Amino acid sequence: MKAEWFKDDKPVKFSDRIKAVVKKDDKDKEGYQFLLEIYGPQKEDEAKYKCVVKNAEGQNQQSLNLVFD
Repeated sequence: MKAEWFKDDKPVKFSDRIKAVVKKDDKDKEGYQFLLEIYGPQKEDEAKYKCVVKNAEGQNQQSLNLVFD
């Protein structure tokens, strides 16, 4: 299983502040959670983020918009 993260359709640049995390799902013993953790989010982090997860059976994706008011 592989997860790819995108920020405005470009690969996310990971750093000490921006990390991809994979955790076992507490509710589904065979499942996983794919998280993007942004420490100290800043205005420059505002974007549309997308996670694409692929395995032998296919792929799934979810998107979210990070917006500061």
